[in-house]
Amino acid sequence: MKSAGGDERGPGRRGRCLRAVLACVLAVVVGACGGSASLGPAWVRHPNGVRTFTPAGGIFGIPVGCPAITNDQIRGTLASSADRSADTVWLQGADGAIHVVWPDRWSFVFGDSGVTITSESGAVVATDGDEIVLRSPNPSDAAGTEADPYVGWGYIQARGVEFGCYLPPD
Repeated sequence: MKSAGGDERGPGRRGRCLRAVLACVLAVVVGACGGSASLGPAWVRHPNGVRTFTPAGGIFGIPVGCPAITNDQIRGTLASSADRSADTVWLQGADGAIHVVWPDRWSFVFGDSGVTITSESGAVVATDGDEIVLRSPNPSDAAGTEADPYVGWGYIQARGVEFGCYLPPD
């Protein structure tokens, strides 16, 4: 049906427009869910020796598609040394140091008793000696070495609190 102005009116046009909008939204959501944990050069080593990554923003800054919590967790005790020439904050596991690239929204402050990590909201995430659990990475994603560190994406647990969801970078 055409109106006096000659444009198409009625449920057919509205339906096509709605389908197009839904297709665009679906494409954005699927794209946000399909991220990989591989960082390549997407991490930065700061002057204090801490490596961080910028988590993907999701849709309108809201995390979408955060991975499910798995049984394959990386677990260790937070350790630090401001005197190291390489990674200055790591997890100490049963088999040695576990190197991690941390979310860049966190702050790392070194003091006499080691490092204090605070979240973007200012809450203390952990201090030296606290257990931290990386709840989303698959242990086969990386070796946990300095050359092949784990990426602290997904859910991170410390002091009994879940911090995250931090999406892997785009």
